[in-house]
Amino acid sequence: MGTWAHESAGGHFIKQQRGPACGIFQIEPATANSLLEHYVARRKPFVDFIERYSTQQTIDEQLVTNLAFQVIIARLVYYPKPQALPDAGDIVALAGYWKTHYNTSLGKGTVKKFFDDYHRYVQ
Repeated sequence: MGTWAHESAGGHFIKQQRGPACGIFQIEPATANSLLEHYVARRKPFVDFIERYSTQQTIDEQLVTNLAFQVIIARLVYYPKPQALPDAGDIVALAGYWKTHYNTSLGKGTVKKFFDDYHRYVQ
């Protein structure tokens, strides 16, 4: 929920203004393609799960229109990370985890903004 709240201002942004990211999790198509080709493709249960929730649309289109697909891809961004997800109630730790594993140290997002967006859109 925090990733959704921060990345799209609670669902207000579906397409990045000056970039390729799209959907409520602001996932770049290149990220989705990389996950599908290099991580999911080697794991049959993941392939079956993705196929169950995918449509005939392109990945780019699904990142805008297919909510189930967006949720799955957003979770897959975090899934291969060796560090476990923090407790769901520890928003500060979740914000730090998001910054490290979703936004990256070079990204413009901040832990404080994630925290603020969580409280604004989720609570």
